[in-house]
Amino acid sequence: MGEALDADMGHFGRRAIKWAWCAAVFPLLYPNYLGQGALILSNSQAIDNPFFPRQVAGGVGFLYAAAACFSVYDIKANA
Repeated sequence: MGEALDADMGHFGRRAIKWAWCAAVFPLLYPNYLGQGALILSNSQAIDNPFFPRQVAGGVGFLYAAAACFSVYDIKANA
């Protein structure tokens, strides 16, 4: 993430990035984490897989592989 943030600093500046994190990222992550916590509290079996609980076992592997591919692509795009 540091590389992407450094790349964006040249385009947007520190003030715009801080505003985006405070106005968009944190307010959206907060209910997401609360929802995951509520899921684990209401269903103790969900602690094994709290991120993708409604996906079939084979689908989770595909989602992890896709996330890894997109991460590599993003790193190469910012290089």
